[in-house]
Amino acid sequence: MNTLMAGGGMVGARSSDRLVGYYSVVERVVDGMPVGDSYAWARFNIDDDVVEEEVFWPELPSEVRDQIGTSTMKLQDPKQSALLNDAIDKYRPGLGAAQKKLYVFHTNGISSFPFSASVGLNVFALDVPGHSRRSGTLQFDMNGAQIVRDEQLRAADPR
Repeated sequence: MNTLMAGGGMVGARSSDRLVGYYSVVERVVDGMPVGDSYAWARFNIDDDVVEEEVFWPELPSEVRDQIGTSTMKLQDPKQSALLNDAIDKYRPGLGAAQKKLYVFHTNGISSFPFSASVGLNVFALDVPGHSRRSGTLQFDMNGAQIVRDEQLRAADPR
């Protein structure tokens, strides 16, 4: 839960902050795996009335549940995990050894691209020497290819 506070005033004569409302956010998990692009949140006022809400919780293709199981097994298998790390290292040396977390990725709610969903890895690159701090988390598919998200494509071609 996140609180929404208000306060203000002149320097030296600031009023006390007061509770205006709060937000409740629900995170989606399927078969123990986070679904990072789905969301549901609601904003409540001080009287506990819902004053704003938004949900994007699309149906996931059945293949995604199959991918969850096979991806988990792939990371647990030392040989397959090493092959995956080697593929990620081709993007940037040392990146394969970075901390990783399995996620379900899907097209976001404002995308103009067709809906798609798959399992992949969030790779936390901040601890990798020589890696830019601007790209602290990178996404890769389960073959070690970088996932380019639709919002990244829009930024590259802002027509």
